Amino acid sequence: MFGAIKRFFLSALRNLWKMIKKVISGALEKFLADFLDIALDIVKGLVNSDLSSEEKRKKAFSLIEQKVVAKGKEYHDSWINILIELSCAVVKQEF
Repeated sequence: MFGAIKRFFLSALRNLWKMIKKVISGALEKFLADFLDIALDIVKGLVNSDLSSEEKRKKAFSLIEQKVVAKGKEYHDSWINILIELSCAVVKQEF
């Protein structure tokens, strides 16, 4: 009896986790689509600055965060970091 209850709850938890992942994944995809061009412009603008790499990252984060907040979007710091990483990868390929 206990085994059947355990299997039921484990199955329910797996299904719940799948639903949560879909929601988070969808929200992240939308966020990236909405802000990737903005992040790319910001990163490109900082490439030739006299700032150190860490200072460029902090400045890019701050500028992107300002744009996100101005548009009233919810976000996670890690999402902005993903935008910065993607933008840096694009910029490195262009140069």
